[in-house]
Amino acid sequence: MSRPKIDLEKRVRLFILVRLLNKSNRMTQNILSCLEPFTGLKINYKYIEQLYNDPEIKLILYNVFVFD
Repeated sequence: MSRPKIDLEKRVRLFILVRLLNKSNRMTQNILSCLEPFTGLKINYKYIEQLYNDPEIKLILYNVFVFD
C-alpha cells in the first residue's frame, strides 16, 4: 500500500491523536478504520509508525511547545 498524501496539519493532528489514544499502532489502525467514512483517510499501522520519524512533525511540535 502506498503512503497516503496527507497535509502537514492533518499529520500532526493524527500524531497527537495516536499519542492520546495510547494504543498500539495496529489497535490505532482499527480505531481509525471506524472513523474512515468521516475522515476519508485510510491509514495503516506502518503509516502510523512513520509519523514518529517525520522531521516536519517533530519541528512543528517543538515549535508549539518551545515558542508558546
